[in-house]
Amino acid sequence: PPLDVEVKGTVGAGDSMLAGLCVAYLKGCTLKEMLRFGVAAATDSVTRPGTELCRDEGVARTLERVEVRPL
Repeated sequence: PPLDVEVKGTVGAGDSMLAGLCVAYLKGCTLKEMLRFGVAAATDSVTRPGTELCRDEGVARTLERVEVRPL
């Protein structure tokens, strides 16, 4: 389900999602964890103004709230 956040900018959200997926992949995470990490990175990015991208502490904080459900 989508997280309720205040969107301050969308530039770079897709790049952040891909970066999150890649970082999780390199850590040996499962597909589910890779998806969670990607969504957390993208979500943290949209909460930052302008072209500011996600940060480690924001991704970690957001990751706790991300839930992946089967379709």
